[in-house]
Amino acid sequence: MTGRTEAVFDGKGALTGYKERTETRDGTGVAGGWTETVRHDIKFHPLGQMVAYEAEERKAESPDLMTAVEWSGSVDAFNRSAGYVEIRQDHHGNGTLGPRSVEARTGLVYNGLAQVEAYERTRRSSDAPDVVTTVTVENATYDTFGNQTGYRETTRTRGGGESNTRVVERSGAAYDRQGLLRTYVETVQDTASAELLTRTERRETTYDLMGRETGSVNLRHEAGRAERVLETGERLTETMNKWTTVVQTGRTFNEAGLTTGYVEATFDGTTLNVGGVEGVGGADGVGAGAGDERRGPRRGGGDGHAAEQHGLQRLGIGRRTNGNPAGSVDDVGSQPIDGPFPNHPQRFAPDDGVPGRGAGRFRPRRH
Repeated sequence: MTGRTEAVFDGKGALTGYKERTETRDGTGVAGGWTETVRHDIKFHPLGQMVAYEAEERKAESPDLMTAVEWSGSVDAFNRSAGYVEIRQDHHGNGTLGPRSVEARTGLVYNGLAQVEAYERTRRSSDAPDVVTTVTVENATYDTFGNQTGYRETTRTRGGGESNTRVVERSGAAYDRQGLLRTYVETVQDTASAELLTRTERRETTYDLMGRETGSVNLRHEAGRAERVLETGERLTETMNKWTTVVQTGRTFNEAGLTTGYVEATFDGTTLNVGGVEGVGGADGVGAGAGDERRGPRRGGGDGHAAEQHGLQRLGIGRRTNGNPAGSVDDVGSQPIDGPFPNHPQRFAPDDGVPGRGAGRFRPRRH
């Protein structure tokens, strides 16, 4: 729910300021956080595009922290955004100031439907003034509903003794009927491990009534050469060809919208064995059947996809479909986790002696 108050207009009737508060609640009235923004000194292009403003932002998770924002932008000949510069600084309740960051977006390229295909974003911060981070986004694609289905993102960090390049390519992103991201494939290559390529398949995602992610299944493949530092300080280069599956479920939130807990299981291979039923997640989301040469022999009998579905249902992972609440299972596979989380992953202890299968005993630990 969003409410806007305290609107201010100039002599020509143009909006110059307002206060906006957005509160998130599910269908049962459970709170999920709020944000509050006060904008002022708003300026517009003669054709109606906003080209400048100042603002103060607050959020439920840190109500004593105010972020001051200065934003200025430009438009192209077609009245589309041509870029902007945004300056942000945190003001803490005790009067201290946080780092001052400056971010500029330039070089916007559009397709025939006025969807952004490419741009460049540069960021500097006062806590590391010699470091410049440049993010180049290109090859953005969209589906018929305007959802982004793929892109290539190159992040370069230079200065302050740092020199690193990270390339992320995402493709095949698919969404549910509510427009929530469900599956995708992502590859990552980083100069920190230049010979190592990591490929992640998000095979399923669940959400609560407020559209917050509550669970996921990820299949990750690491291939190439990587350097590992031993406790003795010795550097060891090893060849990688490893499959890992990560299952996360039951994520809960407090009234400020912050994560308060979840269960995560990580195991080697692409096979899940829960309660004596084993499922094998094929690359196309359909489990391998008996005698399928893609994955070899399979224990438990029956269809591999059904076995995988049963195993994941035991873990509480399922896809919300046709308005059913998250947790209902009607088509599950294996998928990845977006972003780092402060957790200690669960482990499946391999005990069936089948290399790379990852079947084992599930020892749940809640976070």
